[in-house]
Amino acid sequence: MREWTADDTLKMLYHIKAPIVLLDVSHKWTEPSVREICVGADEILFIVDPLLPIRFFRKETKRNTDVIFEIRNMNKSANIIANRDVKVPNRNEWLKSLPLTPLSVIPEFPYHEVIKSIWSNTFITDNEDIRNELIYSLYGVINLLVPKDFPIKRLKKQHRGGLISKFFGG
Repeated sequence: MREWTADDTLKMLYHIKAPIVLLDVSHKWTEPSVREICVGADEILFIVDPLLPIRFFRKETKRNTDVIFEIRNMNKSANIIANRDVKVPNRNEWLKSLPLTPLSVIPEFPYHEVIKSIWSNTFITDNEDIRNELIYSLYGVINLLVPKDFPIKRLKKQHRGGLISKFFGG
């Protein structure tokens, strides 16, 4: 079996007929095929969490975050989303350790709600309180991706079949 290449991914992305395509590259930002795709992307969102705070001092992480700055130096958009934010004493230290100020900060949702959602084959955003909190916390990302003339306040009013379902699978 041959190795997957950037050309394979670009062909796949070309055939996807959707306004937004998310590609999770995990920690492989510096691999040539992934790097090429990132350089060609309209928007890069680097999602980080506080589980391993020392990670931002590792050489591998430095190389990965260098990709973000390289992309930004090309006048392209690249931002950070802080994920699984918890109110702990070192929270501000974690947020300040990030290479960029986060565009959005997503809270840690109760683990029991996540598990309940998985086992009931529903979306966690079916829970209205969680959906509203997620919309609020993702305002920076939504404001970046949604057309400027779209009334963002409508997001809270829409349910199944609307824009909210496109963002959060509801």
